[in-house]
Amino acid sequence: MEDELGSPLPVDYKELLRNFPPGVFIPHWGTSIIVHAPMVVNGKIDYLRQFTTEVEELSDWRDLHPEDVRHPIHPEPGGLIPWARSDRACLFWVRNSPRPDDWTVAVSSGGIWRYDDEPVVEEFDCGAVEFLTKVTSGAIRSRVLAPDENESPRTSPGFSPLSAEEWASISVKNSTES
Repeated sequence: MEDELGSPLPVDYKELLRNFPPGVFIPHWGTSIIVHAPMVVNGKIDYLRQFTTEVEELSDWRDLHPEDVRHPIHPEPGGLIPWARSDRACLFWVRNSPRPDDWTVAVSSGGIWRYDDEPVVEEFDCGAVEFLTKVTSGAIRSRVLAPDENESPRTSPGFSPLSAEEWASISVKNSTES
């Protein structure tokens, strides 16, 4: 995946993919998160299929609203790289260091699903695994993932693996599908 992307990735992300099956992280508040794992397109593994979609959506928003997205977007030098998504937001690495293990997390609605004064890009000073741990435990709350301040916390946040059939319905595509 790193060769296709043209960038090394944080060790915690690679360990996450190696140790967790495809599944959903269920935060204390807000929408669930699916970490990008490879998709299968026309019978071949495609590591960048979902990455490309996320980059295009955020780039389109930035073109119309440059004040909302203050970071470059991959493949621009130092550009945001997507690594997970929810039903209405995407999670990116902020490449604020030459060392991938020092990259931090940004959550973005891409402006598409924005509510009231919710930020388009919200940043957190932690890596991917620390973010997932804190958002599922309730130690942090993302206004992009959980814009409703009156929402009650979940009683059972955590991780839920997807069945092979569920993952196939999300990850197996033909080149004509998005």
